[in-house]
Amino acid sequence: MTQRLLEGLRVLDLGGEPAARAARVLGDLGASVTRVVPPEGDVLTGNVARAWNAGKQVIACAAGAAQLDALLAEADVVFDSP
Repeated sequence: MTQRLLEGLRVLDLGGEPAARAARVLGDLGASVTRVVPPEGDVLTGNVARAWNAGKQVIACAAGAAQLDALLAEADVVFDSP
């Protein structure tokens, strides 16, 4: 069995394309990545969304929601960008 470099690291992706890119790199190295998008949908669309969200768990969550607070409390790394 091969161990991945960042296995066990929990990453939260809250931002636009720069955050999504950085989180994707960590996910490719073995981190568990969750992308949080607003209830109205992801700011990334089409091929960009498919490329940068690959391998991530994507959930819709409103700002200030208890679910978001729980995700933030458990995350080792948080990416946010416009």
